[in-house]
Amino acid sequence: MLKRIIVTVLMLGLMQTGALLANEIAVTIDGAQINFQGQQPTIADGRALVPVRGVFDHLGFDVAWHQDTQEVHLLRAEDVIIITIGDDVFSLDGYEMPL
Repeated sequence: MLKRIIVTVLMLGLMQTGALLANEIAVTIDGAQINFQGQQPTIADGRALVPVRGVFDHLGFDVAWHQDTQEVHLLRAEDVIIITIGDDVFSLDGYEMPL
């Protein structure tokens, strides 16, 4: 079940926007609005871009950025997600999934 949720979130551009008010994007997970530190969600080329850290922190994942490989590692229990900047796939527990 968790894997299906994670895949759905990532495939939908990391999160569905809750509201668009004066160019402000609100992201809500299970009724709780996410407060992003630093980079805020934005619209670019008709797509909602949502910072990974804010969403996955809220979901209880440890988030680690690896500058040398340009990867973000998302870890929770046995769940391991690896997203590489510029790739059109991500790794979910060792399996490649399309973004």
